[in-house]
Amino acid sequence: GSLGYQCKTANDGVDALNVLSKNHIDIVLSDVNMPNMDGYRLTQRIRQLGLTLPVIGVTVNALAEEKQRCLESGMDSCLSKPVTLDVIKQTLTL
Repeated sequence: GSLGYQCKTANDGVDALNVLSKNHIDIVLSDVNMPNMDGYRLTQRIRQLGLTLPVIGVTVNALAEEKQRCLESGMDSCLSKPVTLDVIKQTLTL
């Protein structure tokens, strides 16, 4: 299946900022726990740069506190793994 988007990948938050600086990106789907720069710090940097694109965090932790931390960092939504294409599609249409 496909949602009609092209995907760019990054190894961590630092790499993601590099990808963002060199490409037109419509949506960021980011793991919350990454080496070097986690998803929270990545999102904070994205917002500091003035970028308003949707940022969706992905986490193995389904706790309400984790989802709240995602939103507080500037993410638009937070999904719990495993994530399916249907769940991503539903999230993008909100």
